Amino acid sequence: MFADTLTYNNLVNGSFYSEESWTNSAGRPAQPDENSDIVITGTDQTKAWTIDASSGMKINSLTETLITQRTSSGPWGCSLNIKVGDQLFVVKNDVLIASNHYYTHFGFSGKGDVLIGGNITLQTDTQYKDGAAETFIGSGGAGSGNGDILNSFVVGGNFNQNTKLYVNAKTFTVKGTFNFNHSYFNLLRNDIKQSTGLDILANFGGLNGTD
Repeated sequence: MFADTLTYNNLVNGSFYSEESWTNSAGRPAQPDENSDIVITGTDQTKAWTIDASSGMKINSLTETLITQRTSSGPWGCSLNIKVGDQLFVVKNDVLIASNHYYTHFGFSGKGDVLIGGNITLQTDTQYKDGAAETFIGSGGAGSGNGDILNSFVVGGNFNQNTKLYVNAKTFTVKGTFNFNHSYFNLLRNDIKQSTGLDILANFGGLNGTD
């Protein structure tokens, strides 16, 4: 089957299991499946969104291009959290996180596993250019739940990091090259480490760092 593009309907509380949350390329409601190219987009967003994936999910690709806007009523822009629960969330191909974040985050949360088959790219903030954009793999973002540490986060290709990155997973694996550029990288937040006593096992096929 050919992949179809499904666009998120910008619900504050959405779900991968509800047609109400998604619109396909023909403009009709559709529920994501393993042939879905997921697109999350919008402008001037100030809300904190969560999308339920806690029963397990497999999709073809994931692209997030939210344009967030810091305002007096929403000073931290738009947070987006995908809740994987204790199940497996799979993206068969690439993940591109390309939002203009401003001290806000994109993230996965839960105690399960996330598998990215292709490359993942976290594109830096382009509006403010101050490295403020944040990505949370595991607990740490708004609505993610304190103490939720992913069991594993695996990338089959390269990991291109250009945002502040917080990894809170028991195992963090990049089979390709971890490309680090002008950014902040934290393996396990100190408060989580202190409360759990956990250490992270990190595996990289290669490392390529700048600044």
